Amino acid sequence: MQKNDKVFVLTIPRAKERIEKLEEEFKTQGIKNFEIVYGFDYHENKGMKPHVAVSNGHKQIVRDNYELPYITVFEDDVKFTSKKSWEYYVQNFKYLPEWWDVYLGGVYRPRHLSKIEGLETIMNCNNYCGLHFYTIRKQFYDKFLTTPDKAHIDKWIYRLGAASFICNPIPSIQRGVYSYHKNLAVDYSGMDKDLNLLTDDIPKVC
Repeated sequence: MQKNDKVFVLTIPRAKERIEKLEEEFKTQGIKNFEIVYGFDYHENKGMKPHVAVSNGHKQIVRDNYELPYITVFEDDVKFTSKKSWEYYVQNFKYLPEWWDVYLGGVYRPRHLSKIEGLETIMNCNNYCGLHFYTIRKQFYDKFLTTPDKAHIDKWIYRLGAASFICNPIPSIQRGVYSYHKNLAVDYSGMDKDLNLLTDDIPKVC
């Protein structure tokens, strides 16, 4: 993984203010090579539940870029916790074990955490929620795409047996915004407080 790798942003056409904020975040991080992907807006797809729209959007990015060895995806409400979040995430990529499937730059409610011997900056975590910043490996694409349309895709990854690893400390959270899917303002601060978040005082990478 390189800092100038192409990344993908999942959004919907109505969320223009989110993209404006994210582009500011990307500028600070030095992320220049990105593609905006318009997913499924459940308001325009009658009968589609919000989490189904989100799940379908993530799967569509993988289908459309299946030839790539790995794909990095951001949801449009991601917020970096450090000015060097992207750099730190990229630096730690090379420490992933050969059998990794999903590399996470942002999660909530991580469970069953385990350390990799001799390394503090990557942790194994196969049960979590949230997919606002992650990288998925080609060898896992097919399984990822088998996620049932009615399932919450972040929680279903655990059932698929993905070898998931968190960048530690965690370099991103979700911004408190108006949720187009829930039709209300959301605040994730109560969930953020229990996470080990990256700050500008970046740990030394081994």
